[in-house]
Amino acid sequence: MPLLCVIPFHLLCQETGKMIFNVKPSNAIIRLDTMKITKLLTPVSLNAGTYTVKVWAPKMKYYEGKLKVEPNKTKVFGKSLTYCDEYRTFKKQLNSYRLKNIAFKYIPVISAVGYSTFGFLKLRKWDQEIDEYYDKASEAKNNYENAISLNEIGKHKTDFNNYKSKYEKATKNYNNFIIYSCIGTDLIFGCFLWRKASKLKKAKYKEDPKLSQWRFNINLSSKQTGNVTIAYNF
Repeated sequence: MPLLCVIPFHLLCQETGKMIFNVKPSNAIIRLDTMKITKLLTPVSLNAGTYTVKVWAPKMKYYEGKLKVEPNKTKVFGKSLTYCDEYRTFKKQLNSYRLKNIAFKYIPVISAVGYSTFGFLKLRKWDQEIDEYYDKASEAKNNYENAISLNEIGKHKTDFNNYKSKYEKATKNYNNFIIYSCIGTDLIFGCFLWRKASKLKKAKYKEDPKLSQWRFNINLSSKQTGNVTIAYNF
């Protein structure tokens, strides 16, 4: 049921002034005492006097001050809200989370590329050594088989065994590097960092509203001599 109240007619004859509200951000809640201002950059007619102005928007610092409306004058109230300290802290934590998350997930990829480049150079060197030692071992074997004197036989046999040993060592290094270094190291390192990334906690922001969105709907319901009846619908 509507709640009715009676306001003396002489109160409606007060002098008025106009106020233009230029507030940023545009979604800010503006209140003059208990009245909510919904129009920006548009003159608003107000009774002359001093008001308490409150301005707040999500993520922004709350502002409260005094505002004076002068009779028959148009004034501008300008206010640009800035981010509150809690939101600035949240943004820093969120940026830190994002950087760590990216680093933990993609450093293994970058390191794998760099390590693979290094490994390619090493493999190329060992590949050349394998071919070189194989050719020299084959040559020593042929010389050994065709040798006549005992000295030549002994020398070529020693050369063959020496190059054969180097060939086997180079082949072993080549295979071990591929199996253990390139694949094993990247997998272990990558799994470790991905696991670290999964344990990161993303920053969350929560705030308590400083001003509410409620407003009164004021309707002129009837006129009587000397009085105006106003209905407040909640």
